[in-house]
Amino acid sequence: MNALKTLFLASFALFNSTLLFAKRETVFSFDSSKRILKYTECSQIKIIDLRNDKTNIGYTAPNSRSVLMTNKPLGRELSDYYYSLTAGHTTGKNELLLLLYNFSLGDSDKYDLANSYHFYGDFFRGHDGKYNYCGNTDTIIKFVQERKEGLDNAINQFTADILTNYMLMPLTGPQELYTEDEALQKRKNDKLKYPIYNTRRFKRGIYRSIDQFLNNAPSDTVFIKNVEYRQGYNRDIDFYYPNKKGKPGVLIPRDSVFACYDGERWYVQEQKEFKGPYVFENMEFKDGDFYAERSFSVRNGDMDYINSVLYFPLVPGPSKEILHGIKGLRIVRSMVKEPWRYVSKLDPVQKTFKPLILARVPNYE
Repeated sequence: MNALKTLFLASFALFNSTLLFAKRETVFSFDSSKRILKYTECSQIKIIDLRNDKTNIGYTAPNSRSVLMTNKPLGRELSDYYYSLTAGHTTGKNELLLLLYNFSLGDSDKYDLANSYHFYGDFFRGHDGKYNYCGNTDTIIKFVQERKEGLDNAINQFTADILTNYMLMPLTGPQELYTEDEALQKRKNDKLKYPIYNTRRFKRGIYRSIDQFLNNAPSDTVFIKNVEYRQGYNRDIDFYYPNKKGKPGVLIPRDSVFACYDGERWYVQEQKEFKGPYVFENMEFKDGDFYAERSFSVRNGDMDYINSVLYFPLVPGPSKEILHGIKGLRIVRSMVKEPWRYVSKLDPVQKTFKPLILARVPNYE
């Protein structure tokens, strides 16, 4: 009798623990009622799903045990969403080609990205198997709202903004044409042009320009790094030519340096604020790309640039109810008192850092 009772209790405990740790499925769907207002020449879309994990699209937050799924494979769901957006508003035979590297929602198990949306893909446009390159979107958007309805509306809006941006983007001047196979190899081939991406033996030295950096060819290799710590975590980093005694001698002006590698760490120069002082920030090489925190400022005119590559996150304060991407940007523009701080990724082709994820929320009036 006691043995049967013990077996029953053990089975009951196992059953409860299975329920406790089992992942629950939540279905995410796109809103098929949305329509674009303009006409597009792209009557077709082709999506090649290159995500590492195609079994789900993330987890709901704050409960990461609830897996987010789509009723159909994500490529088909996005295609159906595209056709509902463009219904009755296509005028040509062009095809939009999307190479999708990530589409994830609320992944609270990685990098503290609860209540977030990561869209990562390359866009091409063309017909008869020949495509023009349009650009890429690689952005993580963090949300304030926790209600599922608010998040669903935001994801629908941001996805519509991204697709609409590329289906309506004007292509000017002669464009290089890609086959589908060439499009799939474009990322790899672009980086092959730059020696810095094809070595793990970075050269210690001062890189005066981004071109020197991309070619892994520093102009100065003999220098001394000096770090002065101030209150809190603030610090000043400078580089000097050594004097005859091997001590710091002539200061290397900060604004004359793009980046520096001291043999262990990368540092990249940045002008901290509008016409503010130049400083050196840490730069990290990870998974084949270079990352650094960068400021994007209204006063510097960066908002129009961000608007073209990044769809603004919802932030605390007056804009927290805005779920309309570009429309919300115009309202936010007048409220921000200081630059937006983003973890950014270096784009070697455009030779600039592109914002990826908000690192610090700016102050508001």
